[in-house]
Amino acid sequence: MFTLTAHWRQRLDERKYQALRALETGDFTYLHTDWALQSSRDVNTAEIARRTRAFGHFVEQVENNYVHACKAGPETITRIVEQIGQLSSRHSAQTWHNTIENDREWAKNNMVGVLDYSYGVLGGLIHNLDAPLQDTAVDVVLMMAHWVEKVFDMLLQSLSRMVDNIPKMMQGNRDALTGARESVSRAAQISTTWIQWFCRGGAATAAAAPTRAEATFHLRWREGRGLGAAAAAAALEYQAARHRLLGSQVETYGPTRGHRGGWTARLAVRSPALDYPELVDAGRAFVDVEAARSAPRPGWPSLPNPDAVYITDVSPAGSAAWA
Repeated sequence: MFTLTAHWRQRLDERKYQALRALETGDFTYLHTDWALQSSRDVNTAEIARRTRAFGHFVEQVENNYVHACKAGPETITRIVEQIGQLSSRHSAQTWHNTIENDREWAKNNMVGVLDYSYGVLGGLIHNLDAPLQDTAVDVVLMMAHWVEKVFDMLLQSLSRMVDNIPKMMQGNRDALTGARESVSRAAQISTTWIQWFCRGGAATAAAAPTRAEATFHLRWREGRGLGAAAAAAALEYQAARHRLLGSQVETYGPTRGHRGGWTARLAVRSPALDYPELVDAGRAFVDVEAARSAPRPGWPSLPNPDAVYITDVSPAGSAAWA
């Protein structure tokens, strides 16, 4: 028996195709879910990080490439916010709508250009490595691609929220514009932090790294949907695996039966890479992915098609969480 493994170029091209498709449709669920499922397949982030030491300047070049791509998000939303900010109540709702939609198309085209350039650079970098290193190299590249995609996703989400808030903006309330700029900048900051931490050896030394932040996430699965004990336990581990992929230490408590047949659990996380707000944002993003994802595709791990899961509370993890 043997296993056919896709050539590194095929894997890179497939990821680029899916990223371009997500930009076109505005739906990044597949990419986020695929990354989350990868994190549940015993991906040893520290081992991958240790193996990258043989790459010389490769990892540094990948870091520069991805950090540059992340910066495109805040730069794009800043230009859009400045343009939309020139509109006023004197303009019709249709003018507001058309302006935002035109900006959305411009943003998509801009991000497509960023992806084309980024994947062209990455393909060249991997091609120039010795053949035995190329499979590990594409593992590293695809692992970090997720964080650039999160920035682009937040950018498009922010533009959608602007459309929903046109009546308020016409009345002079510009909170949607300020929120858009802050949300995209925050997403880029978190993504850049993780990319730099990984590329600079953080994952390889995570066990010995000092803790930057601790948090306990209190989770609740919706009641009355018949989620069994095994499925609830797998769904909790699914959450834990995503945090572990960031190099965090994770302890799980539960799940235990909650109200009307649902489940509750706690996830205590110690992060060497993220500060407390970043850790909370990451945890909420992971929960959002699970709440939105559809049933697994054929060939994916046998994980439960989840009931909606919520974070009911987040608090700094004290000694009780790690007892």
